[in-house]
Amino acid sequence: MTLPKRAAALIFLLVGAVSLGGGGYIQAKAWLAQILLEQAWRDTLAARTFSGEEAVAYKPWPWADTYPVGLMEAPRLAARWVVLEGASGRNLAFGPAHMEASAVVGEPGMAVVSGHRDTHFLALRDLREGDVVRWQTPAGQWLEFSVTGAQVVNADEVMLALPGADSASSTMPPRLVLTTCYPFDGPVGGPLRKLFYLEPAPQTVAL
Repeated sequence: MTLPKRAAALIFLLVGAVSLGGGGYIQAKAWLAQILLEQAWRDTLAARTFSGEEAVAYKPWPWADTYPVGLMEAPRLAARWVVLEGASGRNLAFGPAHMEASAVVGEPGMAVVSGHRDTHFLALRDLREGDVVRWQTPAGQWLEFSVTGAQVVNADEVMLALPGADSASSTMPPRLVLTTCYPFDGPVGGPLRKLFYLEPAPQTVAL
């Protein structure tokens, strides 16, 4: 599907979703965006496969100021997300997003991915220690991480709980942290955040 066609489909479906009301609109936008993001991700992988060069950043719709940087799966939760670059409020409305200042997932340092607890990251309420989370890079390689722990902190203390996440560190082994608002059934705009800490699984699967 071309970018103009994707944009037209998104606009058509979102206009229809408005009739569902505020909550329904938010849920519909989050769901519909992932459909377009899946296509953009497939385009990214196809470009890398056919050209043999570095992956091209494919925008999911013409006016997007972001692009997919990875595909993340939590097999036990039957959850799957296309992750965007840049954890801005606008990007988070469409899907989980990678914090630009943090490390690239799978490279040395701490990579941080955030998502809304009432849409895309709702499944994380059932994430527990030992669970496996898989990450596909733009080159098509699959990386596996295991959940090693979690903690709840105040929003203004998140960066204190993520030492080294504000810049890639060549001396720090690869780490992945997933963040979301907390509690999962709490009111919007609450002061708490839940952080899940993950480390590389013993073996990485490459395709």
